[in-house]
Amino acid sequence: GYFVDDMIPAVKGHTEEPIDGEYIIFDLETTGLSSATDRIIEIGAVRLKGGEVLESFDLFVDPETLIPPEITRLTGITDEMVKGAPKEREALEQFLAFCGECSILVAHNASFDMGFLSSAMRRQGMERPFTSIDTLIIARALYPELKKYKLNLLADYLKVEQKNHHRADDDARV
Repeated sequence: GYFVDDMIPAVKGHTEEPIDGEYIIFDLETTGLSSATDRIIEIGAVRLKGGEVLESFDLFVDPETLIPPEITRLTGITDEMVKGAPKEREALEQFLAFCGECSILVAHNASFDMGFLSSAMRRQGMERPFTSIDTLIIARALYPELKKYKLNLLADYLKVEQKNHHRADDDARV
């Protein structure tokens, strides 16, 4: 049997902002799967209000370590591409400036992206509360006929154009 815990909340945190207000959809590319030991290599985001994209953000991040070959194969991001990019603290400062006063972050599999964002902010002594919304959990509820809910598969199902899957800017837009 295939079981899905349909009691997992799609929203974590609290905000007074209206659901039809402004929010940031974001995606991170990383050197691996552990927010404790791996690092962010790209941040992509779009600011939405009323279903319209207001602006976008894309930034490579110097992880100060080599990018594993399997990550380069998956994302296309090389050590050369992140060379000279902002380091973690500066990248976070730029992303938080992009977020402005907006406190709602949306991501597909938000626990992954929020975990990396939280770990990076903790390492840098930064603190900022966000409310997160997970589109993976929402997709499972809206499309029970699907067997898998990866972003690229959902995009295909919904006929949303993808240009470069596993690149933060395009995944955030999708």
